[in-house]
Amino acid sequence: MEWYVYALAAAIFTAAATITQKKTLKNEHALEFSAVLAAINFAFTFLFLPSTNFNIGIKKYLIIYLASWLGSVAFLFIAKSIRHMELSSSSPLLNFGPGITAILAFIFLGEKITSTQIIGIGLLILGAYILEIKGHISNILTPVKELTKSKYTRYILFALLLYGFSTLIDRHVMTQGVSPSSYMFIVHGFIFLNYLIIITFFYDGLSGIKHGLKTVGKWIFLISAFTVAYRYFQIKAISMAYVALVVTIKRLSTILTTLIGGKIYHEKNLLIKVLGCIIMFWGAVFIIL
Repeated sequence: MEWYVYALAAAIFTAAATITQKKTLKNEHALEFSAVLAAINFAFTFLFLPSTNFNIGIKKYLIIYLASWLGSVAFLFIAKSIRHMELSSSSPLLNFGPGITAILAFIFLGEKITSTQIIGIGLLILGAYILEIKGHISNILTPVKELTKSKYTRYILFALLLYGFSTLIDRHVMTQGVSPSSYMFIVHGFIFLNYLIIITFFYDGLSGIKHGLKTVGKWIFLISAFTVAYRYFQIKAISMAYVALVVTIKRLSTILTTLIGGKIYHEKNLLIKVLGCIIMFWGAVFIIL
């Protein structure tokens, strides 16, 4: 099967997971939700156990564990934002990811930022500005103030920074001979361990996980199935093609989430938000390609 089929499948399952998360997080604590999801995700990845190669060396385990912490903290901040923001506002902001990754690559890897990427970053900023236009505005800076004053917007940007580092690590590990199935099982085991540590020290430990399973377990089970599916398809695509190409197609999930999620939850100013999301998507495309 071609890589772009896997990438498109990752986009569809990402949108399905995000839309379902919003429904679940309306009545669930973000940390409790994340820990339960991590537990169920890890259970699902036992499907990959027969093809998992554990003989990858201690250095690769340490690198994967670092990536798992970055991903764990990033997901928790995203979950907090989805819980408190409209889905049609939070989802488009995820398109900032490629811009942040490009800047990180410039700083840490010495990669050049091209004129095309600068245009892409400009489109990201324009799209984010449009997202905050709520009808008539009396001041051109009003949308900027709305965007920057929200702590949940800052949560998303911080999470995308962590995901940027995590993506670079993912690609490095995949080029070092670790198979997608092995990576899936090992990293999800680490993520589950991370959330056990976090929920023990900052919440109510195993009782919180039990409570989450009891109250919204069936919904989290569904989200977990979507999550494991999109992560597997994404890793599978990355193992066959450049990260940039895969991420470009996967970014279509933000448009699907904004449009479908906004309709389902009857969110306001949906048309202008979809427009902002589309502009940000093309900004991401310019940066990635």
